[in-house]
Amino acid sequence: MTIGSTASMVEEGLFFDGDKPLAARVDIATADFLLARALENVRARIDLTFGAQLWENVSQTRYVSGDYATCTFPSGEGRYTSRDEGMTFGLADEDFPRILEIVKEEVEPIGYDHMIDSSGSAWFYVDFYNRADGGVVHVTKARGSGLIFQVNTGCRPWDD
Repeated sequence: MTIGSTASMVEEGLFFDGDKPLAARVDIATADFLLARALENVRARIDLTFGAQLWENVSQTRYVSGDYATCTFPSGEGRYTSRDEGMTFGLADEDFPRILEIVKEEVEPIGYDHMIDSSGSAWFYVDFYNRADGGVVHVTKARGSGLIFQVNTGCRPWDD
């Protein structure tokens, strides 16, 4: 896991970019499936660790159901998915470091291994980027309030 700053990420490129050529990336169907499964695991582990949460805003749309957008990359056209993966209000600010450990343990094995922490006095704001293939797992928590997960696969190749 590498840790960077918001400034360094802007200089290096955005989550959508990725370092690999489009054709060399994990395809959109696989990337979308792996992200959905990882965030399901994150929510389940949070429930086990901190007690059952009332999860809201868990999108049921997936690439396989036709939910995607197109993107243009220098080496061709790709597809990406972007969605909410849960929101809950039952967690304390003191729980956030352990929540990040859980997220890291689930998303690092699928390539989201570059963490950017842009937290401030009002918000915890952390992104896990997949620098090779593109994409981001976004973790936000308003201090004293709700926790939100959002994901984006980044631009990926597809098979018809």
